[in-house]
Amino acid sequence: MIRIGIDLDNTIIDYNPFFKKYLNKKEILKSNSFKLEVKKKLIKSNKNENRWMKLQGKAYGECIDESKLYEGFLNFLSIAKHKKANIKIISHKTIFGHFDKKNIRLRERSINFLKKI
Repeated sequence: MIRIGIDLDNTIIDYNPFFKKYLNKKEILKSNSFKLEVKKKLIKSNKNENRWMKLQGKAYGECIDESKLYEGFLNFLSIAKHKKANIKIISHKTIFGHFDKKNIRLRERSINFLKKI
């Protein structure tokens, strides 16, 4: 039997639609990864990662529904199922996003997001 482990974040789920909101048109035009542009911008402006970590936690938790699956993932699942592959999704060692005052459980939000597909 084929066994496949897949990382959830930024492999299955594309958070770029969420992060795109935080960039201006100039930054959007030069970027393939809105997430990386936002990360660079926030870390550079704050000279620390706290603001970035807070926004990333929001993307992975409270606002996950603003994201989408990567194109081709459902097709991959169909092929894997046909080949009788055993697929494991790997993600969220942490329970809550950094600095998340709402204590949204990242794993539960991810599971609910995937159940909608």
